[in-house]
Amino acid sequence: MKFTFDNDYKNTEQVRPYMADFLEVYAEFEAAGKFPYNDSFKGRIPGVEGPDEDTAIYLLQTLRDLDLLEAKVAAFLAEGGEHVETLTETRRGTVVCYGFYMGGTGWREYPEARLVARNDKPYAILPKGKRTNGYQVEGRVMIRPQ
Repeated sequence: MKFTFDNDYKNTEQVRPYMADFLEVYAEFEAAGKFPYNDSFKGRIPGVEGPDEDTAIYLLQTLRDLDLLEAKVAAFLAEGGEHVETLTETRRGTVVCYGFYMGGTGWREYPEARLVARNDKPYAILPKGKRTNGYQVEGRVMIRPQ
């Protein structure tokens, strides 16, 4: 199977068939203690060689990050966490903000924090020991109540 880019950088699933080979090469770099730059994969993943190889490697790196983020979210939820879409009162617990951003994923975890509401939405996170000057909520929000 030969990779052909569908001109949609948001469609990371188009490289899923090459993921096993990508992860094998990725593991080699990790075992050697080296950082796997995109160029490190050139010519090493069967089926992606050609004019769209750089794009395929970029998408594989992104898909790996998204898969890791999905696993992290699932683990947090399995440990008693829950997604917070609406919020009418302050809640306490471990608060997580996460999301996908151009060039990667983000995960910020605040243990023993307060999640503060504004207009029925999660608005700010006040880490333990802070009464003011917290952090504004960014991305998706989860809480594992205390």
